[in-house]
Amino acid sequence: MNTYSGLIVLLSLAVPCLLVPLPKEHSGGIAIVNPGHTDIRTHSYTVAILTGMDLLGGGVLVKQNWVLTAASVVHGFKKEDIVVRVGSNSGYYDGHLRNVSRIIEYPDYSTNQSYNLALLKLDRPVFYRVAAHISYLARVPFQDDRSYGNLTGYGQETYDVTEYTNGPQLQIIGMELYSSSYCNHNFWSMSVPNIQFCAYANDSGPCFGDVGDPLVKCVRPSQCELLGIYTGVNICQYNTPSTYMDIGQFYGWIQKNIGSKRTWSRT
Repeated sequence: MNTYSGLIVLLSLAVPCLLVPLPKEHSGGIAIVNPGHTDIRTHSYTVAILTGMDLLGGGVLVKQNWVLTAASVVHGFKKEDIVVRVGSNSGYYDGHLRNVSRIIEYPDYSTNQSYNLALLKLDRPVFYRVAAHISYLARVPFQDDRSYGNLTGYGQETYDVTEYTNGPQLQIIGMELYSSSYCNHNFWSMSVPNIQFCAYANDSGPCFGDVGDPLVKCVRPSQCELLGIYTGVNICQYNTPSTYMDIGQFYGWIQKNIGSKRTWSRT
């Protein structure tokens, strides 16, 4: 992720929650948290998707053995070529690796890349405590203009790969969220399809390696929703909104493929 250290907010540790508190609005824009780096213990739903030691993108655990990501992250790869790293602050080291036993791209993606979603079935389930996980998939289309959410992922901190020396580290950006209609009317360069929405943070944004990252909103400390998956549009363009698949419009497709029964371990 592309971050700038001049915009920082502090984590509140007084109340345990799935995500850090929602970012506050400042005159300079949306603040970066801590300053951009975070901990997998707070965001254990976030995963890194790799082929060998190459970071393809990010994803989110939506069930113990299923990951949701962008179809463009895995399109053209065989399932044997891909591994998913879970439970680590680094995209390259630590945590646990899972192989992929099945790839399901959204059916319309091959002819319309606006439908940029895919599901990965893991060869073995991931066991975490429930308190560290997302509570809900959004069930209705995104409409809440000017609300706030958190984007987490392992992407580059700069578009200049020569400065990318520490490898992919888990980071977070607080972003202001806009519906597709709001985005198209207020940002002249945008043309967002109605199955997506956009998000913006001053001097920050997703960069290479962040495609497929989850964007999540907390309505209260114990209830957080997965709202979007980063599509890769306006990558590393930190002064232009980035776009996200609207998970509320694909809830039925996701549940049909992963099964509606919740299986998170409570131990």
